[in-house]
Amino acid sequence: MKSNDNKVLSPWIYELQRTRPVSEIQNHSTAQIAIIGGGISGVLTAELLLQKTDKTVIICEAKQIAHGATGHNAGQLTTYFERSIQSIIAEFGPEMTYSSLHEIEHSINTLILLKEQYHLDVPIYQFEGYTGIQSKEQMLYFIEQETSRRQAGLTPWTMMATRDFLDECGLDSTLYNFIEITEQQIILDLLESSNRDFKAVIAEQKGCTNSARFTEELAAQLLKMFPGRFSIYENSPITEINCMEVVTITTHNTMTITCEEVVLCTNGFENFTINSNRTKDINTAFHRSIRGLIGYMGAYTDHPADRATAISYLTNTTDPEDYYYLTRRPLRMDNNTTHNLISVGGPDKALEEILEYNHTQEFEEPVRSSIESFLKKNYRAASEVDFEFSFLWHGLMGFTPNQIRTVGRDRVEPRLLYNFGCNGVGILPAVVSAPRIAAIINREILLPHIFDVK
Repeated sequence: MKSNDNKVLSPWIYELQRTRPVSEIQNHSTAQIAIIGGGISGVLTAELLLQKTDKTVIICEAKQIAHGATGHNAGQLTTYFERSIQSIIAEFGPEMTYSSLHEIEHSINTLILLKEQYHLDVPIYQFEGYTGIQSKEQMLYFIEQETSRRQAGLTPWTMMATRDFLDECGLDSTLYNFIEITEQQIILDLLESSNRDFKAVIAEQKGCTNSARFTEELAAQLLKMFPGRFSIYENSPITEINCMEVVTITTHNTMTITCEEVVLCTNGFENFTINSNRTKDINTAFHRSIRGLIGYMGAYTDHPADRATAISYLTNTTDPEDYYYLTRRPLRMDNNTTHNLISVGGPDKALEEILEYNHTQEFEEPVRSSIESFLKKNYRAASEVDFEFSFLWHGLMGFTPNQIRTVGRDRVEPRLLYNFGCNGVGILPAVVSAPRIAAIINREILLPHIFDVK
């Protein structure tokens, strides 16, 4: 087993094989579209704009491509929203909920097509993933979720439970013909666990990939394919966006980017000033309403033997939305050996002020211990061996007020567009939101979507 010297380096950044130099903005520049933020949202937005329009595009990134939230996540390709499906239906109606969620749940196919189209090397894994249930409160919540999914016309999940557990919960199995009765050992084998508190499981299609590597490889290909239309400036944080007669973006070194429209593909926090000649206040309340959450993750390696997987374990018996998640996939180490990488996340902390966050801050010991204790108790392979974390990292997530991504033009200043709000699940929603931005800039008519700016 290998210990990573930099204890706050994520495995996704570790795995990057970047060869192109960092290009910091050094001169005043002009483009038709400026994208602020070089994560997966920003690069996918650039790709669609370059392919679907004839416009020139600049990405301006405060750090390096994919080194923000895109390089500090858990690597899962999941469609789980941090709110119930029934609440989404209540807010948007069944038709819009179906069309929006169906698009997100099939967006992994778009990632695979992009990988093939641009000849990217990054692996993308697809498989059946699992969620473990151990309490009545959790079971009732996910029965409501599955009932709502079916009412909306979405692809059903597979739910399995022991008969004793259904009796314990006071549930008549004849009322829920979508629940398959099975033995507990089958459930534990699917969860790869020996914790007999788990008595039910949900199976659904999931996946995993290195989103940082995907984003960097795609960015490099776009630079080669569109040399006259596409530029990336890294280590170039911006200080101000002025939407006056023209849109002018000012960077930290007083360089400017002049453009027609600007797209914010950030985490939702604005460490810069936005001004407009149309209003003195561009919806300040909206910009200040983004809630920050730091997610903590750890990973260790073992010898390769198992398929890629993603498993969630509901460990808080009274809160069905509180869970740990585990992803396993191959990782090539710097000694040219390949191991299983077992990554786990779950602990988080609310962040009141974005300026307080530093992604290089080391782990606190109680957080590391909680991840290790979870693994030892719930993941069968971890309970059988002594392991040392090879990676400990954390990432900042931006949660919008309704916990759904925000995509579209500002209601007051239409030259300002948004594509942000990962809400804990950022990769696949970014695949859906990028073509909407391109279509909006192209002045195309779009069907209503749950992502639309409110």
